[in-house]
Amino acid sequence: MKTKAFTHKILDFLKRAFIRVTILLVVLAIAGMIYQTAATEADQRKYPPPGILVNVGGYKMHIHCMGEGSPTVILDHAGGGSSVDWSLIQPKLADHTRVCAYDRAGYGWSDYNPAPRTLEQQVNELHGLLEGANEKGSYIFVGHSYGARVGRVFAATYPDEVEGMVLMDPGFLYDDARYPAETLSEFESENNMIRATRWLAPFGLVRLLQPMMGNPTFDLPEQARLASTSFTATSRFWQGLNDQIEALSIVFQEERRVTSLGDIPLLVLVSTEPDDASHKMWRQANIEMADLSTNGSHHIVEYATHMSLAYRKNDAQVCADGILEVLNAVHDKQSLSQRTE
Repeated sequence: MKTKAFTHKILDFLKRAFIRVTILLVVLAIAGMIYQTAATEADQRKYPPPGILVNVGGYKMHIHCMGEGSPTVILDHAGGGSSVDWSLIQPKLADHTRVCAYDRAGYGWSDYNPAPRTLEQQVNELHGLLEGANEKGSYIFVGHSYGARVGRVFAATYPDEVEGMVLMDPGFLYDDARYPAETLSEFESENNMIRATRWLAPFGLVRLLQPMMGNPTFDLPEQARLASTSFTATSRFWQGLNDQIEALSIVFQEERRVTSLGDIPLLVLVSTEPDDASHKMWRQANIEMADLSTNGSHHIVEYATHMSLAYRKNDAQVCADGILEVLNAVHDKQSLSQRTE
């Protein structure tokens, strides 16, 4: 009898403890969601969009244009970036022509869109955004990292609208057998982190931990850095990033179908750091991408990292100069190799 009574007490204690812990977790979750919502709304008031919001298929997308002239330069950011990534480059280009930076769905000031993040879908969204903003071609497309994936498919889909292209560290297909085994392992670890983080973001945990995570935006103006930090604390950012990686197998197939960009001036800008085996292979794959056009060329940006191409003043200047070389080649109808020699 004593044993049964003792067992009953233990079970009763565990039951009450479980209920209390559950209630505590529910209260913390609700508090976290309220904190996340309030902080996100406060950020939206502090950092209003510099451009315009355009309805594209029922969702608002942000585009920020400046300058005058033709062709219009379209700036497409890196995988986890936004239109503010171009804060060092866009003003330099605006002195010479019309230039537009935009946010892909779920990033920056653009709404999250639940449609699968295939390149076809994103190209259609961009085309709809440009039409809705009355920013019609022709274009020079500048894509950084993942943005270069969108750019290549955009150019292949609308070849009559793209007169030139610049690919900044455009990336590679992760199933390329030339890459070291650790590359795939690191890639999958990063993807698993993104999958986990998208569940934590709605409860404010990402926002709370953000000061310890850092945001490597280097030399971007303060307002751009603060806006960028605010974006990466939102739930839609992490959901969008998760959707992006979940569609990568389809994205790789779409990329492979782009085997030629004809004879448009094409410049590939390539980083050099870190100087390890994985990045050396990345560098070589990027250089090879210049062969997509018979008028293609590449330029090694010494001591640049993947992100410093946009975020560090000296590297951003090199990239801006390269974009202007393509612009001049389009204007003068010259071979790009003649201008970059």
